Amino acid sequence: MDRKSIILAGLAVVFAAACTKSPAEEKTGEEIISGTAIPVSLEVSIGNENPETRLTYELDGAGTALKSTWNKGDRISLVTYDQNYKLMGNDVLTAESSGTSVKFTGTYTCPEQVGTSARVGIRIIYPALSGDPLSTAAEPALSNGYYTDGPFYIHDRLLCLDKDRMFIQYSDGNLSNLPYYTLMTGSVDRDDFLETGKFTATMQHATYIIKAELTLPSTHPDGTSDYTITSVKIQTEAEAPKVPTTLVGYGNMGFMQMNFVQGKYYMQTYLGKIRYDGEVMGIACPRSSKVTVYFIGGLYSEPTKFFADVDYLKITAYHLDVNLEEKTLTATKQFKKGLIMTDGYIYTISADLN
Repeated sequence: MDRKSIILAGLAVVFAAACTKSPAEEKTGEEIISGTAIPVSLEVSIGNENPETRLTYELDGAGTALKSTWNKGDRISLVTYDQNYKLMGNDVLTAESSGTSVKFTGTYTCPEQVGTSARVGIRIIYPALSGDPLSTAAEPALSNGYYTDGPFYIHDRLLCLDKDRMFIQYSDGNLSNLPYYTLMTGSVDRDDFLETGKFTATMQHATYIIKAELTLPSTHPDGTSDYTITSVKIQTEAEAPKVPTTLVGYGNMGFMQMNFVQGKYYMQTYLGKIRYDGEVMGIACPRSSKVTVYFIGGLYSEPTKFFADVDYLKITAYHLDVNLEEKTLTATKQFKKGLIMTDGYIYTISADLN
């Protein structure tokens, strides 16, 4: 599978004689900062060689990969950061149509100086940040309003992801959750953009996907009942004195390197809707059936690498019995020595749960 990237080409109308510049003002507690609002038109193309880089996800004909397209109204953020790699400005660009090659439009408004912060760099981020406080979009249909903000948010002008944020999958093999959690970024040449009004950027994944195809036992502890699976966890384990492999990052990050320095060695996907009180409703799965669960990894300062002599993956499926008590099914997978989980890729694992 080829590494996925997106080439962006944009034109900001800054020097055209017919263009009218309007001052953008931001009032702070101590000062008024004036800048220039710049109309931006950004063309984003997705070729057939990039089947897994976008926002509407569906299985391809073979059922072994994902393909995707933009939808009209999709949004990306044009983020400006300062000398401390902290957020200075956030401008949202919106897709004018649907397809594999669409135009994003909006306005760039960040001034050169805000207090002691100086404009140092510009970056493109998907999903877009919006609202107050700034965050990516929430998945209200999946969380029943339990989450009002998306998984990525701004705190102290840094991009954050909570360690305990629940990753929700509505049903068996459902892909509608992926756009909320798959982070993509691209850097913009600041000087070229501001001096010529043109820019190009490569948008790359900061996350990878694990697709787990899990076969349930033919028997059930409660007799003829089906399984009600509430969540599935995958975690790395290692023989001492080795430490488990980190699968996903969390915490906060600046806008230069775009990765977290904190990480955890497990990922957990919650199945079914989340109730308003945070309880998981689960999904019904017949005995001997196969359930497909997706996990989002990456966002970490180092790539995920497995060594066959010390690292293996433990899979735990949590289910409810007739008394609504939580029980578990498990499986263990060994990995090829030196396997690296690379951002922008999808990895499929299969296992029989016991």
